[in-house]
Amino acid sequence: MGKPLISGTAYPLGAIYDGLGVNFALFSAHAEGVELCLYDERGQHESARHALASRTDGVWHCYLPQARPGLVYGYRVHGRYAPHEGHRFNPSKLLRDPYARAVVGDCRDDPRNEWRLRLDSAEDTAAGQSHWEHNSAARNVAVLYRDAAVAGIG
Repeated sequence: MGKPLISGTAYPLGAIYDGLGVNFALFSAHAEGVELCLYDERGQHESARHALASRTDGVWHCYLPQARPGLVYGYRVHGRYAPHEGHRFNPSKLLRDPYARAVVGDCRDDPRNEWRLRLDSAEDTAAGQSHWEHNSAARNVAVLYRDAAVAGIG
């Protein structure tokens, strides 16, 4: 991934591989900033963090040239913490892409918990197939969605 991040497009949502790189698009009407965090293939170490500078109709987006399927990533979303108004932004939490096709790592009842995502192949995306890589019980996946929604992603 030697090339810098560029604007990309707001649609379609999710991480879409086009044969040359990956377009990332994440909706959040109330976020004040979004960072794309990239990890090594096992999801153990963050290798890069990019602030998304482009926003269209509430969709934060960017394009990462030379990125390929199998890339492990997550988002950190900045904004107000005002639970009484429904805003619980916390950039110290790594959030999953609601359109991700796989999850790397496990979920524990730990406030430092992090989820990382793996981009599937373009063929799987086109066929609408989902593949989950996860070691925890299915109930943890439900917790993940709840946490992402509470954090203001949707």
